[in-house]
Amino acid sequence: MTGTHAGFIYNFYSINTMKRTKINWYELKEGIHLYIDGRIFKKIIEKGIKKSGSLSKLCIELNSNHFYRILKEEINGTSIKRLKMLLDFLNIKYDKINHKILEIRKGKKISIKNPKFPINLLDESMGSIIGHMVSDGSLYYDKSRKDFIRTKYNSPDKTSINFFLENIKNVFGEVHYNESFIRNCNTIRFGNSIIGECLRKSGMSVGKKFKLDKGIPWIIYEGNLNMKRNYLSSVFDDEGSVGVNPLPYVILSRSIHMNLDKKEEQFVEKWVKPHMKVNKFPTGHINYNIPTGKLKDILQRRNKNLYNKILSSKPKILIDESKLLNEFNVENSIYTISFKITNNGGYSISNSLVIRKKKDITAFFNNIGFNLYRKQERLRNRLEEVGWINGNTALQHIDTEERNFQIY
Repeated sequence: MTGTHAGFIYNFYSINTMKRTKINWYELKEGIHLYIDGRIFKKIIEKGIKKSGSLSKLCIELNSNHFYRILKEEINGTSIKRLKMLLDFLNIKYDKINHKILEIRKGKKISIKNPKFPINLLDESMGSIIGHMVSDGSLYYDKSRKDFIRTKYNSPDKTSINFFLENIKNVFGEVHYNESFIRNCNTIRFGNSIIGECLRKSGMSVGKKFKLDKGIPWIIYEGNLNMKRNYLSSVFDDEGSVGVNPLPYVILSRSIHMNLDKKEEQFVEKWVKPHMKVNKFPTGHINYNIPTGKLKDILQRRNKNLYNKILSSKPKILIDESKLLNEFNVENSIYTISFKITNNGGYSISNSLVIRKKKDITAFFNNIGFNLYRKQERLRNRLEEVGWINGNTALQHIDTEERNFQIY
């Protein structure tokens, strides 16, 4: 990775969080309930009975009658806190039961079936998960539960939803989720906090991304090239598009919140807002938008400092993604596209990362590409039309082993 900003992020997290690339069951909140293979659980309890002298003495030793219920009522679930107490009493290493955990539950609902402990944050599938989450996903705190992180992912494309869920399964196990379809968009929500906690520990921010303005999650820098490729492919699936005129290009757009002082707000209200286009949405929301070209004509004559401030406002994550593309020999440029007044009266700047040159866009196609068939095919077709790739070569995808494409 090159660049001062990216290097600082990598070095800081390598020193401080390298040991946190795996999350074990015993590091989760102690109130979470685990369900273990019944025969194995009973054998562990029987060892405790043998060591303490009787079941009643074991319950007294551990200050819990729960283990009595497990034997008598054939219950094979217990809290992480109780299980750790039992294993500590027997001097059994926690990792010994990693693959014996059948379910994680809350009440009667299964949160995760066949969980994969320890959860490997460096799994290549995490690249895709995080790529989707920093784009059309979000982490947010449940207002009714203390420190409980909810996870949500939205996409109008069912293929992206299925791809996201498959990667979740690869990393975490069979996770229970709720799915809804609102205003032509599929939404996935996870009821447990484990997914959100692991993503937060991977470097994802909790809250509104465009206001927090964080860079790429640190785990992506720790991952291998495939993990980084998966991240970029998922980001471009959600936020990227293919342009065709006059020559093919790929564009990735992101927005960032911007703070203005009182004088700047008054200036925008008087001189800029009257020239902005009004956008109305079916939800009743309204925003105002003006391209930077038109904004330049207004501000360079009246308020050059504000114009420079707007041009310099670029999302940290987009800057990081630009540098990450360079690792795949994909040069690119970032442009400030427009200035907006949001529905709630806030201000935002839209920026776009553009890949234009022949060598760069073909390198993107060969080494990164879209997971979505329709986007990858659109890019391929346009590259064939201008003679930048060999049209006899089959369409490639992120999960295809062969990524070599003949380039003229």
